[in-house]
Amino acid sequence: MKEIILFTFISSFTLSFLSPKKVDFRPPGTMKVVDNFYIDEIEVSNRYWHEYLSALKEKYGERSAIYKQALPDTNVWTVDNKSNQPFVETYFRHPSYQDYPVVGISYDQAKAFCDWRTEAVKEMMQRTGMTTVNFAYRLPTQTEWELIANAGYTSKQEKSLRKANKKYDGKARTCNMKFGQTGKGYNSPVMTAPVRTYLPNKYKVFNIYGNVAEMVAEPKVAMGGSFLHYYDDIVPTNATLTYDGPQSWLGFRSVCEIY
Repeated sequence: MKEIILFTFISSFTLSFLSPKKVDFRPPGTMKVVDNFYIDEIEVSNRYWHEYLSALKEKYGERSAIYKQALPDTNVWTVDNKSNQPFVETYFRHPSYQDYPVVGISYDQAKAFCDWRTEAVKEMMQRTGMTTVNFAYRLPTQTEWELIANAGYTSKQEKSLRKANKKYDGKARTCNMKFGQTGKGYNSPVMTAPVRTYLPNKYKVFNIYGNVAEMVAEPKVAMGGSFLHYYDDIVPTNATLTYDGPQSWLGFRSVCEIY
């Protein structure tokens, strides 16, 4: 069972190898930023958090403290909006939301996930004889996050955006956030979107802005804004957000550093 879980987690991403002597290793689930430094293509989703929980359940048991401490707080959906009550039971558990970003996660839970992910990937790679590269997944620092966020788009992507803007009278959406205007192309979002929604940036990273704000290594600091925040309040200055615990608008993605 454990082997199946780890294989599913790893095989959903890309590993490439040039030759037995020279290994071109990309940590599973990531996109290259610079040599030895990579960032997740997507925000960590409900699907991958369920795989994490399955691994903990297999190793420690469903009644263990470790397993229970990893469960997301689904009650975050009703803190500011009681009409979100259905999401308490459905958002994390229903298959329809498996590719949406996981929310209701604390800073310590996110760090524990990164640690588990590192060891799980290393274990599977050792078993399959892939490589012995040393690496670790972790939360990005604020500076690292801003490096990826400021990358912008390629010329090809900008051409696609120009076409979209022409179609939507200059109001094409680039992220899951609120805008000052309403109407065609600017209807305010009411919740998260799937993790591969909208155009990825130059590093092929999806939803670096909007959808869910993303925790960084600095405690209680989140970047990028969410579906509840206004574009102009966040994006032009990479404004920071603060949090005290799990939120419906807060998630994360990992970076991976090769040593």
